[in-house]
Amino acid sequence: MTQLKRLLALAILAASSGLAVAGNVAIITHPGSSAVGITAEEAANIYLGKTGVFGKGSSVKPVDQKPGTPAHTKFYKEVLNKSDQQFKAHWSRIMFSGKGRPPQELDSDIAVKNWVASNPNSIGYVDGSVLDNSVKILLIIP
Repeated sequence: MTQLKRLLALAILAASSGLAVAGNVAIITHPGSSAVGITAEEAANIYLGKTGVFGKGSSVKPVDQKPGTPAHTKFYKEVLNKSDQQFKAHWSRIMFSGKGRPPQELDSDIAVKNWVASNPNSIGYVDGSVLDNSVKILLIIP
């Protein structure tokens, strides 16, 4: 529980201190989510299909950005530690085995933010410049 309190404090501090600015990537969720924070490893496990839950055991639906956006590039490098090709190969193996489908891809930070804001149990990542109170910040990646 202490780690969750620290993550929540970090998210609040980031939002109020200017850490959530352009160039930083924010992992976000629906404002009604029970989740109060997430680690980069937990986010990677969700995006790689290794887990389908977060927060207090709620199911989670991740949404991705199309390659080429700055947030996409930073998220793949800092959180997933994979190139676009490695990520696609990973999901090709999972889909071939019938065990899952990759996260839905949206075109932009705004599209991801709007989708997450309107879909409970969702998670996404955006550039810090688009953050507002329509989503909950789980983690800031400087």
